Amino acid sequence: KEVRGMGNLDTVNARLLLVEDNPRAMDMLNRWLVRFGYQFLTEARSAAEANQFISKEHFDVIVADMRMEAADSAFTIIDEVRQRNISSVVIVFTANETWLDCRKAFRQRVCWDYISKNMEGTNPYEELHNSIQEAISYFNRWGNRNDEVWIIENNTELLEKFRGQYIAVINHT
Repeated sequence: KEVRGMGNLDTVNARLLLVEDNPRAMDMLNRWLVRFGYQFLTEARSAAEANQFISKEHFDVIVADMRMEAADSAFTIIDEVRQRNISSVVIVFTANETWLDCRKAFRQRVCWDYISKNMEGTNPYEELHNSIQEAISYFNRWGNRNDEVWIIENNTELLEKFRGQYIAVINHT
């Protein structure tokens, strides 16, 4: 089993999954994030497509529209992240915001932020960028609770293989 050292995440190396069914909105989202310096952007046009990506690849941040093929599409993504117990954070970025959806999203303990595309007096894409940066900063400083639980559960095996060595663990690797 290979143990890789993980450097600090930043804008350049953060892996983002963008989930948006509206082609114009996806194009705008992609252009703004590239302008902010993000380089690893993967696009999904539905919650089902996003969940396929999530099952195969790791993403640091998932930016998901709330209303796509189903009225609660972002919750499908949040549930997948929670059930798989992965370290990705979800930022809901929606034009169809409701306080009930916002409250439900935060109760799932996976949602990092809930941002309205209809903000007045500020650029919602700048708010999204700030939120992504805060998530990256948090994980660079504190790591991920899911990995801590995995380390405790696999402590015996880890000590046998790596006693006296420094290791980094991310997404159970």
